[in-house]
Amino acid sequence: FDLANVDWNFRDCYIRLNAVDGILFSSGSGTPERIAITGTRFDGNGTGVHASGAVRALTLVGNDFLNAVTGYAAYFEGQVQGAVIHGNRAKDNFAADYRLVGTSRGIDFAGNDCEGSPTALILGCTHSSFHGNILNPDTTTISLGVSFDNDFGPNRVTAGTPEIGPALVTDTRNTYLGRYYGSAAPVAGSWLKGDFVYNDDPDAADAIGWGCSVAGTPGTWVTGPVYP
Repeated sequence: FDLANVDWNFRDCYIRLNAVDGILFSSGSGTPERIAITGTRFDGNGTGVHASGAVRALTLVGNDFLNAVTGYAAYFEGQVQGAVIHGNRAKDNFAADYRLVGTSRGIDFAGNDCEGSPTALILGCTHSSFHGNILNPDTTTISLGVSFDNDFGPNRVTAGTPEIGPALVTDTRNTYLGRYYGSAAPVAGSWLKGDFVYNDDPDAADAIGWGCSVAGTPGTWVTGPVYP
């Protein structure tokens, strides 16, 4: 399906993939809006939901994305504005379960189960949240590209794979468990008085973090107390 219109609703379907995309929002499709895909099983070789163009108000809830030998559960490479991705199961996909890049923003990614793929999430989106998920990839939990103003965690990561933590949230404009993390005081971005960036890799006698004392871009920052 190559969708160009508004108000599509896919419910309780079975879509067998054969080296093609199950549902495609292409760059020539205009700007589809209010698309709901629920209770649907995508199985086989290809990407389940592929947005190469612009999409607004996309809902993916309660779907299965399985056995994509050369694809992803969902691949956002265009501009997806406002997506709810809840309660989906992705298993044994080729490169990653979800690749959410492009200029996508406003994604609420929660309660999903990612298992058996090399990488659970490849991210390059902004202003989004990732919480309450079960992430059990073969190798990498999250691969972060240009990604900021997002909030991560808490998520459950099965033993044996990298934990989601401050080391994976390297841009201080992202937060982990509601906190900012970084290796130094910010030198870019707009900050408010009272913002605090926690040191993501401290040693003895290093600063706990840095606090913004005067709002601005990037504002004025002071060094916090040090670890004993």
